[in-house]
Amino acid sequence: MKRKTIAVTLFAMLGSLAAFGFWSQRIIVEVPFDYYVSGVAMPAGTYLIDGHTQTQSILFVRNIRGTASAIVATRPEGIATHGRSELLFHRYGNTYFLARVTDGVSGAMRRLPVSDQEKELVAQAPPGMEVLALVVHEAPLEIR
Repeated sequence: MKRKTIAVTLFAMLGSLAAFGFWSQRIIVEVPFDYYVSGVAMPAGTYLIDGHTQTQSILFVRNIRGTASAIVATRPEGIATHGRSELLFHRYGNTYFLARVTDGVSGAMRRLPVSDQEKELVAQAPPGMEVLALVVHEAPLEIR
């Protein structure tokens, strides 16, 4: 019961942040395959990725049809100099995991944590993870 209360409170707080405009770093991307974000299954489709502008440590990944969403804490991985928004996936066979998001406006690269499911695949599969970069926008995009 306590976990539900914490989850509801967290979603309410994040909704409040969005309503007051603290979530202005947004990426809209068409992902052509099913994938996972921190253990949450995401079907292929169009996604909105919001990042908290003050710390960029929390990402909200949401299918625009409302069929899937995830909130994930990230860690910094540096600043990109290429000036484009980019999603980086780890691929094991036909299973994809979102590993990093690069914001084309600030250049901030954010690493997502490795899920237990991905760790299990790594342990079971022969070496051969493929890294796939999905370029979202060649030029920075900012949506207000």
